Amino acid sequence: MEGMLKFVLWLSIVLIVMAGVLWGFEKLNQWRDNTRFPAPGDFVSLSKYELHRVCAGPASDITVWFEAGAGGSSLDWSAIMSETAMFARVCAYDRAGLGWSQRQPRPRDLRALLTDFNEVIQSDSDSEKVVLVGHSFGGFIAEAFARQHPDRVAGLVLLDALDPSFFQSSADQARSQISIMRLGAALSAFGLPRLFGLAQAPPGTPAEIKPALISRAVRGDVLATIADEAAMMPENLNQFARLPDLPGEIPVTLISRRQAADGAALDQAWHDAQDTLAARYLGATRVKSTSDNHYIQFEQPDLVIEQIRQLILPDSWE
Repeated sequence: MEGMLKFVLWLSIVLIVMAGVLWGFEKLNQWRDNTRFPAPGDFVSLSKYELHRVCAGPASDITVWFEAGAGGSSLDWSAIMSETAMFARVCAYDRAGLGWSQRQPRPRDLRALLTDFNEVIQSDSDSEKVVLVGHSFGGFIAEAFARQHPDRVAGLVLLDALDPSFFQSSADQARSQISIMRLGAALSAFGLPRLFGLAQAPPGTPAEIKPALISRAVRGDVLATIADEAAMMPENLNQFARLPDLPGEIPVTLISRRQAADGAALDQAWHDAQDTLAARYLGATRVKSTSDNHYIQFEQPDLVIEQIRQLILPDSWE
C-alpha cells in the first residue's frame, strides 16, 4: 500500500510539472505570435469588448463588408480586399472571440451576431449603403443582416453560403465537432492543439497569411467560440425564420463551389441546400466556381472580385 501511495504521489508531481511546462510553452508561443502577427487593423469598442476590423480604399457612399465563415477572420479576405480596394471602400472584421477580437460575454445567437455586425458597420460612418459579402456561415449572417436592415443594403454576395436546409443534414456532425472544439479549447491552455498541429489552415490558404491564420486558430478563445457558434445553430435557425423576406429590388449574387467528384452524402446535401438558396432568390445571379474548394476566395479570388465589381460598378460591364 505504501509503495502504491508513493507511486501516486510521484506521478502527481510529474503531471503537475508537465502541466506547468506545457502551460509556459503555450504562454511563450502566444507572446511570440502577438509579436510576429499584430492586429493588422484597428478596434471598435462595444459595451464590454472590442472587435477588430480592417478597412481600406477611398471614402465612398457604398462600403463592401466581408463576413467570414465559421472560425474564420478578416484574414480570410486578404486576397480579395487589396484588389477590391482599388475601386471600392472595403472592410472586414473579426466576430467576437475570433481573429484579434475579444470574446463576447453573452450567448452567440443570431441576434447577438447581428447586433455586433450592425455596430461595426456603423463605426465606418462614411458610407450610407453597404454591399455584404458572406462566406459559408458568414453568408448566413450576411443574409440575415440584409433581411433585418434592407434599407441599408445595396447588394448581397453569398459565397458558398450556409443555407438553413443544410443544417438538418449535418446536425449529428455538428454535435461531434462541438465536442471536439470544446475539448481543444480546454487543452489549449497547455498548448496541445499547437504542439500536435491540430489546427490546420483551410485548403488553398495563401502562404503569406497561413502562419498568422494558424497562430489564431490554436487559441482557446477561438476554439471555444467556434463551439459556441455551432451550439447556437438550432436557435439561430428559429431567429432566422422570423426575419422578413429580402426585398426583391436588392441584387443578390450566389457563388457556389463545384460538386466534389467523390459524391459524398454530405457534399450532396450541401449542393442541394445551394439549390434551395437559389430557389429563394429566383432573380439572383448564380455563378458556379470551377473548383470544389469551399474557400473560393482563396482558390478563385478574381471570380469573387468580378462579382463585387459588377454590383458596385455595373456600368463598367458590357
